[in-house]
Amino acid sequence: MIGNGTGQVSADGGETWMDGEAYQKLHPSPDVVWWTYDEYKEWLEDQKKILPGLIGGTGGYYDEKGVLHQEVWTQEKVDEAISLYEQTLESIGNGAKVSKQVDNGNGESIGYTINPSSVSVSAMYTAGISLRDGGTVNLGPFATAEERLTAVEAFCDEQIKEGKMTRREADKILSEYR
Repeated sequence: MIGNGTGQVSADGGETWMDGEAYQKLHPSPDVVWWTYDEYKEWLEDQKKILPGLIGGTGGYYDEKGVLHQEVWTQEKVDEAISLYEQTLESIGNGAKVSKQVDNGNGESIGYTINPSSVSVSAMYTAGISLRDGGTVNLGPFATAEERLTAVEAFCDEQIKEGKMTRREADKILSEYR
């Protein structure tokens, strides 16, 4: 989005212009819910109890190029996750704003972080895919919707090759992220 100094904004690099109200109707802002320090601290305490139970299990994620990275949960990975969460808690305590995952209105799960020291806002995109067997695969986070789409496409292609998904099922999933 760019502005022209007259209250008009453009979402297409200046080809067309509209007022802020019209832009908001076409591109609604998500309802962002920010973690409070106490809420995040409580969530972190729960994670400290849950994460050790994952040791020995496998998990995976697709990177921005659609490459699957499968990992076995180890004590080291649990410690890394908890350390990252503790850093986030410290950031919140120091004034950073970290959002809970929210739906941005387009079926996308996204999170925000605002760091007062750098006045930067970052967003991340994730995908949750329901499987035939009732399970769910979570992909991400990704910096852009395009990276997420690439990972979803790679996941669907892999599932089709393994006979776990039909092309029709894949197309339905992909339509949610295009």
